[in-house]
Amino acid sequence: MCPGITTKPKQNKRYFYFRCDNDECTRKPRSIRAKVLLDAIKVFLARKPFSSRAAYDHYAKEMELVSEERVRQAGTNLLTLRLEKSKLENRLARAKNLLYDEKDERVQKDTQQDIARLKEQIETAETSIAKIEKEVAAGKVAILTYEEFLELMEKLPKTLASKETMADLDYVIRKVFSNFTVRGKNLETITLSAPFDALCDQKVASSGHGGTRTLNPFGIRF
Repeated sequence: MCPGITTKPKQNKRYFYFRCDNDECTRKPRSIRAKVLLDAIKVFLARKPFSSRAAYDHYAKEMELVSEERVRQAGTNLLTLRLEKSKLENRLARAKNLLYDEKDERVQKDTQQDIARLKEQIETAETSIAKIEKEVAAGKVAILTYEEFLELMEKLPKTLASKETMADLDYVIRKVFSNFTVRGKNLETITLSAPFDALCDQKVASSGHGGTRTLNPFGIRF
């Protein structure tokens, strides 16, 4: 379904909606107000489906694995860069020796250009090495405490409510949700994006109806 805006001159109002523009589409109606989706999203997030201890434990475990992989990869990259720098330095030394013995002016000019280029490449490698050395020295990334995790997850509804433009809303919603299935004028299912799909407490998310215009507003699909 594609987004669009419809205007009602008599009411002096404009509405944001999603519509199927496929001429062969048989669904009726072929559009749904964006407000229906936003209301369901707000109710869904208000139930704090990502704030359980189980969600935090999953987050902490995954972050530990991510952290270890980052450190391992940083070490591999550091070794590769140091080897590359050593090769460049050897090439630079050979170029300098060639320049010292060379009498042909044209060859001297070409060699000087090679030397300048090699020096630049060595400087670039040194900058990259210094950056990765800091990453390695810092060690594993800091994992949020349970309290910090709860604070972050519980800020989601407030973050969504603070966005004033559809572009900002779209950006935040895409971080948490990957798709929505609608039937008629109702939102039927919500599909979460990673890692929120794994963090979601389905018991919390699926409880109650929330009073929105939805058939099954909390029928989470993975």
